[in-house]
Amino acid sequence: MKARFRRWRLAAVVILTAVSVLLFSSSAYAGQVGESSQWAKEGVSAGSDMTEARDPAGNAVEVWRGADNFNIYIRVNGFAPVALSNAQTHVTPQVIYANGNFIIFHTGVEGNVYYTFMELRWPSTGGVVYVTSGWIQVPNGVRTTDARSVSATTTPDGMYLAFRSATNNDLYGAFFNGVTGQWESPSRISVAESESSPAVAYSSRNRRLVLAYRSLDNRVFVRYAAYGGNAWSDSAVLVGGETGDPYTYAQPALAMGTDGTGQVAMRVGDSDQILLNTITDTGVGQGWTWDIGGFIAWFAPTLVRYAAGYYLIATADDGSVWWKKSRS
Repeated sequence: MKARFRRWRLAAVVILTAVSVLLFSSSAYAGQVGESSQWAKEGVSAGSDMTEARDPAGNAVEVWRGADNFNIYIRVNGFAPVALSNAQTHVTPQVIYANGNFIIFHTGVEGNVYYTFMELRWPSTGGVVYVTSGWIQVPNGVRTTDARSVSATTTPDGMYLAFRSATNNDLYGAFFNGVTGQWESPSRISVAESESSPAVAYSSRNRRLVLAYRSLDNRVFVRYAAYGGNAWSDSAVLVGGETGDPYTYAQPALAMGTDGTGQVAMRVGDSDQILLNTITDTGVGQGWTWDIGGFIAWFAPTLVRYAAGYYLIATADDGSVWWKKSRS
């Protein structure tokens, strides 16, 4: 499978030079277990939120939309950001790691969905080189609107992509087979509708796909399905905790761990503050808690899980990007 994932033409080679490195920090004071009260600045400006993925060696790739343009920027391990060629988007791009490659997804300005494989190389002269496959359009009629991002997750045999329809509020998913290198036709996720993009993550302990989405009444629901199928559970609304029954006008963020639990984040509709909820991969939540750092988010936040922790990334109204540890 690894060979199939990496069977692509080397279309772009870029050398990055180091500028700075941010170290993670945490706090003893927490609403979620192990949550930090301190936000750290990323040192870049964005016109979207940032997403991040890491490989097993800990190398980090971050992607975002430009603060004053529609270009997609990447940064590797704190090296200087660079714009990716031949790509523009109105919304947040996403990066994941699978089988030796980073894969970057974005919604084009016309609503088509594109992805590129990216490999990191480390020349003896220093710095890092990234090599991409060039942009590939997801086939089989996969489309959304130019105002909606997509969500992807690594699976045992490839990838899974979740997205909102380009013509109505239906939600869809499509598998990428890493053995054949082919996309399967998208399937509708039954009884799931949203005006926003969904968020999807894979739970390895029980081999489940987990989906979080904003319902038409602006609450956050979670559903799950056994990996490889399209039989989704009934929706479970996330309520309780410090807020009762909160609402949002933006897509939620989702990350899952290896122990059958994960975390959901949402930007609250009336304050733009962030709420967090620890969940199981069957959609059972522990109740919402406020981000104890009190961040005011300009866009929907994103989540990434790395090693033993969950990390929250959010963009302020001045375009500055910030992160913190949101759970152990």
